[in-house]
Amino acid sequence: MLSLLRSRLANAVTSAPLSRQAVGAAPRLNTITPVRTLRVFERHKRVTQKRVSKSAKLEACPQKKGVVLRVFTASPRKPNSARRKVVRVLMSNKYAINAYVPGIGHNLQKHSQVLVRGHRIRDLPGVNYAVIRNKYDLREVKGRTNARSKYGVRLNRFLK
Repeated sequence: MLSLLRSRLANAVTSAPLSRQAVGAAPRLNTITPVRTLRVFERHKRVTQKRVSKSAKLEACPQKKGVVLRVFTASPRKPNSARRKVVRVLMSNKYAINAYVPGIGHNLQKHSQVLVRGHRIRDLPGVNYAVIRNKYDLREVKGRTNARSKYGVRLNRFLK
């Protein structure tokens, strides 16, 4: 008897016809959530969300040294088409990551030492790091004249 009264009261409050309400569903008395009072805010303060690092395996360092485990190529996502040069690197903190090799050509092979930095490659999923050119075993890009600092090319003053 009490449940029948509750269901009729709920139908009156929600003003939904009986035919449209689901059979056996719990009645919705109030769908609007009340505004939180100052007391509630004192008890439950707003918590700022922690920022997740996009290059977490560097452990808040700008670069990390590593050893190449494997050299391979990967094909990018649609709509791009190419063979991107990627290396699997075991870093000094024992994490193994995939790192992109920027520029044209490289001399990397297994057991080469490289310096890794954070760098998102947009069309290669799972590759969030890049190796730094002209550091340790990775040589600079030959014949590069523009944007030399990105590819480890030093200015040769005797060529002028």
